[in-house]
Amino acid sequence: MNGLSRIWKDWRRHRVRELQMTGMPRVLASDLAGREAKARQTAEGLVGHDLARKGMLITSLRPDGTYSMYLKAPIEDIPEADRSRANAWSAAENLHSAFRH
Repeated sequence: MNGLSRIWKDWRRHRVRELQMTGMPRVLASDLAGREAKARQTAEGLVGHDLARKGMLITSLRPDGTYSMYLKAPIEDIPEADRSRANAWSAAENLHSAFRH
């Protein structure tokens, strides 16, 4: 998935304006909002649109300069049909993190 859907493009534009109101330069705000929108759009398939839009996004910085983004949400907010996938995804990420160090 390379591009954003129309809904997430609109969300990104709104987020850029929010970030600029905090004093962030436009170029930086645009880049950050784009990355955040892509991460949330990716999570949408797993947790649904509402949670992807409203959930807390956590960025994890690694010593090698790379990063990853995680959507933090209570398990109750994840649709029942997707909970096993969410649990498996979370367990796989935790296992990956354990071997990373």
